[in-house]
Amino acid sequence: TGTAAASEAATAADAGAEPEESKGEDMSSSDSTTAANLTPASEEPHHSSSEEADAPTDCEVNTCCSSGSRDKSATGLTPVAALAHHFRGLYCPRSLWLIVGLGTVADILQWGVICLIADVGASMIDPEGCEGKTGRLIARTGFTFNRVLLPIGSAISAWLPCTRSAFILVAISQVLASIFMLGAVFGVGREVWMRPTAHFLYIVLYGIVGGFEGYNFTMAYRFIGESHALPLAHRHSASCLLSFLNTFIVSAFSFTVGLLVEDGTVKCHPF
Repeated sequence: TGTAAASEAATAADAGAEPEESKGEDMSSSDSTTAANLTPASEEPHHSSSEEADAPTDCEVNTCCSSGSRDKSATGLTPVAALAHHFRGLYCPRSLWLIVGLGTVADILQWGVICLIADVGASMIDPEGCEGKTGRLIARTGFTFNRVLLPIGSAISAWLPCTRSAFILVAISQVLASIFMLGAVFGVGREVWMRPTAHFLYIVLYGIVGGFEGYNFTMAYRFIGESHALPLAHRHSASCLLSFLNTFIVSAFSFTVGLLVEDGTVKCHPF
């Protein structure tokens, strides 16, 4: 009887110990889970820098998509339409045609015509002949006056902007001054041009061509930029067109007139 009672007591003790051990295991697993949740983010695994560099950015994706759409829109066009599509960055709204045109004319007269033949005109109005000292003095003085008034005219356009009507009047005045100078170059009224007052007039006309070019050319860009009724893209393309014309066309005029002066087609003829 004593042995049986002892075995029953031992069995009861073993049965009571198992729940305590399972309870301890549950507590240890709960602690490990809590520790894992409290692990700082810096200890999380990182992707390699090479993988990050190879991944395309949003900007790159958008750029690829936009360029692909542009190429797709240019397909299936006639040659003329395709050429117009490629030069769409030079689009000029109708309301700015006159501004761009007069700005281009101002630059052509200054750099493509007058600057190349002004010395010939100064020699033509010299009473001493084509190689006289008076003609060289007129040429040097007119050249200096022209170059001084050109940046001054450009600066004045920033301080004293004008209306479109005044802009057109300035352009007409520059054209008339250029025509008078061309008359002197080709011997129109040569006897009148040989007078001292006409010499002074020739110098003033040379300065007017330069000063009005600086004013109108700068005002043309200002008119384009201040056309707030137009979209920004149209204003930008119009200014690009003005820059293109005043590089391409002015260079073409300079090349042609320079050749005429170089080969003697335009030169001083003895009186």
